[in-house]
Amino acid sequence: MFTLSGQKAIVTGAGGGIGGAIAYGFAELGVDVALFDLDSKRIVELKEILER
Repeated sequence: MFTLSGQKAIVTGAGGGIGGAIAYGFAELGVDVALFDLDSKRIVELKEILER
């Protein structure tokens, strides 16, 4: 597997299924991810998951 460590990504719609999966995948590869969505509660939940 490869790494994208040190790279940055902006994920819009991160509170949804596809956006959340993309954000999770980027985080697994070492990317610093900025999460955006209209539903701030879902963003907070995803942020907590990604920080584990």
